[in-house]
Amino acid sequence: MELFSLIPILGAALAWQHWQSTTAASSILHATSTILLLLFLGSLTNLLLPITLLLMFLGTVLAVVGGYRLVRSKASLPMPFVILIVLCVAFWTIHSGSSYFYYDEYSHWGVFLREMLATNQLWSADTNSMHPRYLPGTSLWQYFFAVYSHNPEGAAYLAQFVLLRRYSYCGKEPAGDR
Repeated sequence: MELFSLIPILGAALAWQHWQSTTAASSILHATSTILLLLFLGSLTNLLLPITLLLMFLGTVLAVVGGYRLVRSKASLPMPFVILIVLCVAFWTIHSGSSYFYYDEYSHWGVFLREMLATNQLWSADTNSMHPRYLPGTSLWQYFFAVYSHNPEGAAYLAQFVLLRRYSYCGKEPAGDR
């Protein structure tokens, strides 16, 4: 289930690439940033779960439309998308059963994700975390992956991996991979 969170991201990236006529790597960056911004706005309005559902639905529809466009034009999936999918599947195969181990994971950002999954909103001022004013970006991204997960800790690691992988593509794409 956790890997299915990639479908809305890829759908949004394909739509962004088609709409802006930009590189695949740039579209992944912009799609991820847009999803994160919308999750943040949803959390500020106490609509985090409905916004997450809407983003997953719309992203999946965009993935189907983008896939149809690729098939119709007889084009292949851009290489940064393929690399992202392959690396995520490999990462998930290795780390699907991972759980929080280090101090920061267990007592700091892991607490934020657990509270968000329990309440479907941002943590409050009476959080059990060491730093209650921590910026919510990474926790929202992890929530996007973990909201329907059977293993939210492994999903948090996968979300963090995807977040780090997207930065490594920016500006390093050959001109032919549009």
